[in-house]
Amino acid sequence: MAKRIDLDTSRRIDIVRIILMSFVILAHTGRGFVSYVPNMEPTAAYIYEIFNNNVCYITVPLFFSISGYLFMRSFTLTPSAYFTMCKKKFITVFIPFLLFNLIWLLWIYFIGSIPNMGTKNFILQQGIFVKLFGINTLPINYPLWFLRDLLIIFAVSPVFILIFNEIRYLGLLLLYYLWMTQNPTLAFTLYGHAFFFYLGGIFSRQELPIGESTKIEKLIIPLYLAVLFFLTIDQHFGLDQLTTMYIFKANMVLGVFFLWCISRFDVIKNNKLLEFTARYAFFIYLAHEPTLSFLQKFISTFFTPTNSATQLLYYFGSCIATMAIALCIGMALEKTVPSVYAFATGARMPRKDCHAKDVKKENPA
Repeated sequence: MAKRIDLDTSRRIDIVRIILMSFVILAHTGRGFVSYVPNMEPTAAYIYEIFNNNVCYITVPLFFSISGYLFMRSFTLTPSAYFTMCKKKFITVFIPFLLFNLIWLLWIYFIGSIPNMGTKNFILQQGIFVKLFGINTLPINYPLWFLRDLLIIFAVSPVFILIFNEIRYLGLLLLYYLWMTQNPTLAFTLYGHAFFFYLGGIFSRQELPIGESTKIEKLIIPLYLAVLFFLTIDQHFGLDQLTTMYIFKANMVLGVFFLWCISRFDVIKNNKLLEFTARYAFFIYLAHEPTLSFLQKFISTFFTPTNSATQLLYYFGSCIATMAIALCIGMALEKTVPSVYAFATGARMPRKDCHAKDVKKENPA
């Protein structure tokens, strides 16, 4: 029987989830930013490089690490436990994945195209079934590829228990090696997902005190920031792409620990706005596209950022506005049609006090 997650760790997981969600949206904001602001000023271009091409890449690894940590706390390797887990993931992950792909696929097919998502002809060329489920491609609601990959990781989750039981730390090194060497120029691969999922699982199974991050933060925080700075100016060192990618991936690992370390600071951990918004993090993730694409297209009709200040306003403002709109929609649905909201978000019923008891957070997305 797994120990209950302590209050401090539970709070930090919630807060980290909404911070990561903001990074996800910011990363996707960058797509429109490049399209609608082709001539970025140097300051804006450097800020974009820091976030879109570096910091935002922490999101997927840390989401998988949290998933692995929570999953391997209590999972037992038996056929009945595996069946129960699959049934739960069908409700909490697959249904939201299918629903929020189907809605926009039907919109595009019967109503019209959606910026950054596609047109009817595009769907017909790619295949309706293929774009609905994201088979060997991005799903039509492209950010939901994470849920697709998460389902794959859960499907093979017994493997991680076997690895832990037989070759514990060697297994971690093996998964890291595979991530680094198989499709090495890709940041996100199933090997990478497996590595971070298993990394979180090891911390859980070993009952390592993740709440006591003060012991490592004096090393992790400056080291991550130093490598981050290097990666933003690496073009001056003439490194080849593969070497740069190895360093980049290593810094993704550091980034996981970096963000967890800074989540203990009171200004973050006890932030009431973040704590409140975290309740709707999964819905915000599900709904931020095409909200973001429509918003950026609308803004571009009357506003053209021409200097660093206005370009950064457009960049961060689009992200914040998208989160605010999705949050308001989620709050409205939760209040008016709570059963529909719960079904659409994997039966995540609203909680009056999300820290009053040990909360189940199997899917951090």
